[in-house]
Amino acid sequence: MAQVTWSKSRDLPHIKTVNNGLYKIIRKTEHVIYEQANLLNHNRPSTRLRNDEKNQHHPLLNQELLSALTQGYWKPKYVTEEENDRVTSQLKRLRERKKIEYSNNTICGHAHRGYRSVCNPGDKNACCKESRCRDISVEGCVCPTCFDERSRIYPEFHEWTPYGINIRRNVSRDVMCTGLRNLNVSSIITIGDSLIRQITVRFWRRVYKGPVIHLLHDYSPQELIQKCQPNATNWGSYKCWERSFVNICDGIKFFYHKIYGVTYQPKVFDDLRTLKKEHPGRMLVLTDVGLHDNFSILNVSIYLKQLFEVVKSLGETDLLYMAPYIPGLQKSPSYKKQTLKRTIKFIKFFRTFTQDRNISFLDPTELVKNLISSDGTHYTRGLNEAMVDIIGNYILKDI
Repeated sequence: MAQVTWSKSRDLPHIKTVNNGLYKIIRKTEHVIYEQANLLNHNRPSTRLRNDEKNQHHPLLNQELLSALTQGYWKPKYVTEEENDRVTSQLKRLRERKKIEYSNNTICGHAHRGYRSVCNPGDKNACCKESRCRDISVEGCVCPTCFDERSRIYPEFHEWTPYGINIRRNVSRDVMCTGLRNLNVSSIITIGDSLIRQITVRFWRRVYKGPVIHLLHDYSPQELIQKCQPNATNWGSYKCWERSFVNICDGIKFFYHKIYGVTYQPKVFDDLRTLKKEHPGRMLVLTDVGLHDNFSILNVSIYLKQLFEVVKSLGETDLLYMAPYIPGLQKSPSYKKQTLKRTIKFIKFFRTFTQDRNISFLDPTELVKNLISSDGTHYTRGLNEAMVDIIGNYILKDI
């Protein structure tokens, strides 16, 4: 059993490697156990995962590799005081815009202005237990109804590190474009809500510099159309992001199509067909629906079946489904259909659903479970950067 050393700033263990082994964190109710796993064990994920000959008709599909990239831990890294202040100030400003406040009295855990009220992690009474802010240690503030932001970490101060496989971090434009060209990719489309939009933005900023073209719908307000459609020097308000695209890697069209509910989405399928016709070659489709349907397995499965059939009919098109994030501390208890239990049940169902249909399944649960959330639904930029790295490594394989 390894010696555990604790960080002074946050009660999270440092990871140590001993004799070419890796200690895997398994978080229990009140403590952390390390299990040693030999990196040389041929049964562990390794570079063999990066070339799966079974999927000759789906060059992107390699679920074992994708799963390996999403199983890991956040390794602390050095950050300057300036960077620390920048990240924490950015989160503070975001919460101020949404009027998210810490509890200003001893009551906590309840819904307040659309979010869960939690205790200030900088105060003595930082543990929300039994609906009261209490003076309890991080180790003691662990129960089904406990909420403690002291135990959450900023991804910007850490590096996502898979347990048994190397990952390229901060994948550059040149490397990313090389991987896409090797797959003969001519177009990419992300379909979904603000979660995948945020990942799309970080992906675009890796490989592209320039204005974003916002197409919008014919039924969008005329004022919004006039504001968003011109090729502005900036990327525009999130309200402009309905149907937007950029051209990356000298000829690859990268499209984003916003959808929230999945009841009926013919426009999405029309965009797929048009994009494929205008840009023959391999198409990558990434989607993340579910949150705005309150994790309705029936509605989302109907939508994904329809999307899958369209993808099959297009030929040379790969589909990746990103599961929704589990809720953060600030998720309001008023959202009865977006609880942790319901989210996990939803993810478990679609892990099997996608496997049966050769759909790549990206499960971010391990990445977000210990992270600080800006509002209970969204997480900070560091997570989106890590998600781009995971998707980039999945595309690159061993390039």
